[in-house]
Amino acid sequence: MAIGLSSCSENQEDIAAPSIIFKKPVNNETIQVIDDSISITVEAADDKYVADMEMIVKNESGAILIEYDNDDIKSQNYTCDEKFYLHGLTKTTRMKLIVKFKNEFQNWNEEEIDFYVKP
Repeated sequence: MAIGLSSCSENQEDIAAPSIIFKKPVNNETIQVIDDSISITVEAADDKYVADMEMIVKNESGAILIEYDNDDIKSQNYTCDEKFYLHGLTKTTRMKLIVKFKNEFQNWNEEEIDFYVKP
């Protein structure tokens, strides 16, 4: 099981970073490619406004397959539900999903999970 956690606070008024919940996929889940795409759903919550999100999906060799950035969120509870296209997958492949959320005080939380994608 590979779950990484880290956080940073740059403001004394708010020492908490946004929480992150992986909805789809979850750690070690195998998901199916449908119409050359996969869906990823991640939630963030904070007592301050969530301001920015970055997401990366890497394959087993570390190559970046997906990059996503949303820097205009401005909400205390945010759900990212996105469809991403993957072409040329020929076998079940382990991937790493890395997600980072920042709040309005630039406090950040980054988490990662491993999951599998099958064609």
